[in-house]
Amino acid sequence: MSILCLSLLLGACAHHNMNNNINDQTANKTENSEEQSDKVSKQMSLVNRDVLITPEEAIRIARKEVKGTVIKLALAFKKGRYIYRVESITENEKAEIDINADTGKVLKMKTENLNKGEKTINLKKKKIRLKGLIDPKRAMNTAISEINGTVTKWELQKRFNQAYYKVEILDENNSENNKKINNQTGDIIEVKKEDD
Repeated sequence: MSILCLSLLLGACAHHNMNNNINDQTANKTENSEEQSDKVSKQMSLVNRDVLITPEEAIRIARKEVKGTVIKLALAFKKGRYIYRVESITENEKAEIDINADTGKVLKMKTENLNKGEKTINLKKKKIRLKGLIDPKRAMNTAISEINGTVTKWELQKRFNQAYYKVEILDENNSENNKKINNQTGDIIEVKKEDD
């Protein structure tokens, strides 16, 4: 009787361990697949990719949704496609509008009320203008001129009355590098490297 009980107990333990191993292997494959997917998306360099919708068109599309002052414009590869994000602000609310960079379709719009501190922002100082700016491609090429890597995102924004492109680069060591490029001269004005 005790041999039978011992056999059943050992069999149950072996079955349980086998199921745990299978579950662990499945979880590892899923994690590796997600990591690989993220890695693939980061390899989609914006320098080598022309999108159909121009930055000016993206702003026009966003203004149809929210009549506000544009304070940031970005282009990145997300969820398998190139997406512009336009951030704008009105007297009472701020909005983020995501636009497919190849079709012009609005993918997502998020608005929220401004808090008291945000309501005191001088909109003219935050407003970005596209007139007289260098092309985003020039900013990206300047950013990667000293770093061998992949451009994963660019943003056009303004801080302290200085408008610039912020270009994000993933280097050969998978470290993220950010370069701020003067949006009129094309000169590098700041470099930041984030460690792994």
